[in-house]
Amino acid sequence: APAATAPAAAAPAGPAGPVQATDADIFGAFLAQMGKAWDASDYRMCSFKHVFFDDLSTEAADGTLAPPTAQELQAKRAAAFAASDEALWSRADAHNPDPSRFCPVQLTGFQALHERHAAQQQTAARVASALHSSCDDLRAIEDEREVSVALRLRHCQSRQLQLSHRIVALAAAVESSRLARAEPRGGGEAPLSKGERAWVDRLRGVASAVRQPGQGAARLHALASSIALQGGGGAAVGGRGGGGAAAELSLPVLREWLPRHPD
Repeated sequence: APAATAPAAAAPAGPAGPVQATDADIFGAFLAQMGKAWDASDYRMCSFKHVFFDDLSTEAADGTLAPPTAQELQAKRAAAFAASDEALWSRADAHNPDPSRFCPVQLTGFQALHERHAAQQQTAARVASALHSSCDDLRAIEDEREVSVALRLRHCQSRQLQLSHRIVALAAAVESSRLARAEPRGGGEAPLSKGERAWVDRLRGVASAVRQPGQGAARLHALASSIALQGGGGAAVGGRGGGGAAAELSLPVLREWLPRHPD
């Protein structure tokens, strides 16, 4: 019988060589990488992402903006951090302009950016509408105020004209009385005293002043103050250099004469 042959010895295992990648493998990996870069659902691998800041302030009862509570701010920050790239979110939070009001929020993909822009446009439209409404209210208040001021001014002008006429008529009556007493014709009236002549000169000055535009109001106020002082007693008149003229001209008689001659 033929002798059995020994089995051939196995070839020693050598080091494995580099894997040869084909063009199809390289193109497939490139397509997978591009898909990850455009995948907006992957907030870590997507290349189109940016961190914005949401203002969490709310309108207070007085119309001003009030910062959120600590619990609301903490909850919003935790939710935003969980849905963001940690390194990108932390870098943005380090430059937060107002940590008590603003919270960093990552937007991933162009659709999220478009939705945020649309929301900002709606907010801007609401603010513009509120501003237009406020302008209309201010314009209505301004028109009403102008009408009120114009009516009051017309009333004051009419009143000033009436008072001017009364002063001129009083000056004419005093002048007639002065002439009658300066040249008595058997009327039995004594000539004007020095104090009476000074009072007549002052009244002439008032009558001349109220005939000039722009000076009637000041002179009327001065005359009212003078009458009030004269009505307080002879000492006040003497202190103003009147020499007792008010007592000699009989102010009660003048007060009775004025209502009967309103023009």
